[in-house]
Amino acid sequence: MKVGDLVTLSASGANLDMLARWSDRYRVGYQKKKSLVGMIIGIKEGKFYYERGKKIYEIRWFAPDGPVGRYGQHTRQPGFWRRDLKFISRA
Repeated sequence: MKVGDLVTLSASGANLDMLARWSDRYRVGYQKKKSLVGMIIGIKEGKFYYERGKKIYEIRWFAPDGPVGRYGQHTRQPGFWRRDLKFISRA
């Protein structure tokens, strides 16, 4: 993944308790909103001990109510791990 790629939450990211309200199942099924889509605006190295060696992806969501990080709106460090995201299909 690189800056400028379009992404959405992967199955792993959508199954996190803190991100469940942004999953497609919840947004499309219950809230009648479109799927969450965003663009990678930055990549940095993790600074906490459990993130060492992992890249943290900062996302600008196109929806105004998107999550700040992998812990939803309650986070001390914004960003997502690679496993929380997937590419948007170009076709």
